[in-house]
Amino acid sequence: MWLFPNTPLLRRFHLSSHSYLRNFSYNRRMSFLLSILLYSQATTYAPLYTHLGTNNDAMVGRSVAHISDFDGDGISDYAYSEHGSQYMGKVHIVSGATGNDLTVYTGSSTNDFFGSAIADAGDLDNDGLSDVIIGATGAGTSGKVYVYSQNTQLFAFDGSSISGSIGEAVANASDVNNDGVPDILASSPDNYSFPTGNYGRVVVWSGANGAILHQIDQSGQTMFGTSLAGLGDIDNDGYGDFAASAPYFSLAGIINGKVEAFSGATGNPIFMKANFNGVSYGSTIANLGDVNNDGINDLGCADHNFNSGSTGQGEFRVVSGATGIDLYDIYGSTGDYLGFSLSSAGDLNNDGHSEFMAGAPQFGTSSQDGYVQIYDGATGALLDTITMPSDIKFGSNICELGDVNNDGSPEVVCAARWSDQSPLTLAGSCYVFSDYVAPPPTGLLRAVGSAGGNMHLGIYQMNPLANCRIGYSLAGLNGAGNIITSLAQSIPTPTDTLGIWQGAVYVPAGLSGTSIWIQGIDLGISAPTNVVFLVL
Repeated sequence: MWLFPNTPLLRRFHLSSHSYLRNFSYNRRMSFLLSILLYSQATTYAPLYTHLGTNNDAMVGRSVAHISDFDGDGISDYAYSEHGSQYMGKVHIVSGATGNDLTVYTGSSTNDFFGSAIADAGDLDNDGLSDVIIGATGAGTSGKVYVYSQNTQLFAFDGSSISGSIGEAVANASDVNNDGVPDILASSPDNYSFPTGNYGRVVVWSGANGAILHQIDQSGQTMFGTSLAGLGDIDNDGYGDFAASAPYFSLAGIINGKVEAFSGATGNPIFMKANFNGVSYGSTIANLGDVNNDGINDLGCADHNFNSGSTGQGEFRVVSGATGIDLYDIYGSTGDYLGFSLSSAGDLNNDGHSEFMAGAPQFGTSSQDGYVQIYDGATGALLDTITMPSDIKFGSNICELGDVNNDGSPEVVCAARWSDQSPLTLAGSCYVFSDYVAPPPTGLLRAVGSAGGNMHLGIYQMNPLANCRIGYSLAGLNGAGNIITSLAQSIPTPTDTLGIWQGAVYVPAGLSGTSIWIQGIDLGISAPTNVVFLVL
């Protein structure tokens, strides 16, 4: 009996050179039925706001930062920078509520590179609003670090006493002198003013009055201060602490890299982490929040150039802020540059553990697509991967945003600063992603057939001309009520103008008695159909 008598058979499935389940009886993992990847009805990410560069070499997203609440509406805001006209640089402060600019700060001279780094300063002037730290490595003779409260410049620190470029990295140092006001952290990794060589310098200024609280120089050509992080009070002495990296630190002539956590009270090291595998450990560091739920913030330390049998795979470690012990050690694949960017992701699953994320902008064998991966704080397991269209080097810069759309879960900011926006080159792009739960099944799948004959399939109640796929499993359902499959993707099959698709596939007689679960998906809205269970 034909299951769908009122509509014609549109096409058959073509699996290889034959129109039947070619390897079904020999490969119980089911190498292919329709060669598709079924989407789970689970948490995923979609763009909430998008910012695209409008000029060649704009490099939108060169830096990004979470700004707690710039406009006083109770919703987190964010910032991103771009090179702007003649590399003067611009920093956009953007409303988390609307995705629109709240204000735009601009460099004053050609090649200022204003916005080389950005950070949330906290509320320095006690007006109830978040202030902003901005680095400008090309300003003046040796760079500058600016601090703004709305349209008022609170401080402008210059690097005139050094022969480097202050502002390559900036951060909220946390309250290192315990005066109730957050302090300001910045660095010049290429400082030449120390007695001999390229040593790097890290400076902490008072957020209350701009006085220098700590100035740390280190011997050796280490690029000390390449990346910075305020940590909060990790040694329980009442003073905020901070971290700085030196990715060219070497032992016995071999570059290994190191990361040090410093006491805000004394400026002395609390602990030091180094990698002894001949890599540049500390190319990026970040405060990842309280990953292990011990009440102390933890530290992410990356080397995106790390190689272990493959080139440029990248590696990062999650380090306990309380003990300096590694909690997790995570590796990328060949050429990914995993750990090029690091950030906390907030507590996404409300278990008391901060999740964390890492960018890999070089991912892709023939093009650099890039990705951002989000990991579970409690276990270190991969929770989700955010990707974008090909060849944009997605994940160059990332940060947590907080819950801006009141869905109960933090959003994340992800940039692709080297992306092209045709016909523009290196225009850059910056996105805010919101996690959401894919909608419940909306389409109707029908399937009937048995071994030794045709299995007839039909999808109904879908959108007209929707791109659909059908998947199957021998392993049953996952927790979301969807089939489990890891099949490769194929070209989607469109429904007709009534939202209907039909087809058939031959099932060999040798598969008699085999259990199979089948499900469809509308790719346009990530909406799965019901699941059909059959015994062939």
